Amino acid sequence: MRSDTWRNFFDIYKEIKQYPSQIMQEVNMEEIKKELRDIQQKTDNEIQKINQEINPQKINLQETEQSRETNAESQQEQSAAHIDPEKIHEQ
Repeated sequence: MRSDTWRNFFDIYKEIKQYPSQIMQEVNMEEIKKELRDIQQKTDNEIQKINQEINPQKINLQETEQSRETNAESQQEQSAAHIDPEKIHEQ
């Protein structure tokens, strides 16, 4: 038991004995990685669906805001262009 050969044999035995456990851990890790990839893919798909639903609404909102700004500018221009001559005489 004290010989180098015995120690080498015993070290190899311990290493081989651990192989089934290591293999199971690696297989489990691969399963976990696959599950994480699946979850990531589902999440990405859901985000893409949400973005597809939101984008048309976002564009409509931007168009509405631009239309309001244009109308407000137009009203300001009309108000500035329309000067009541009687009010000028009153001042």
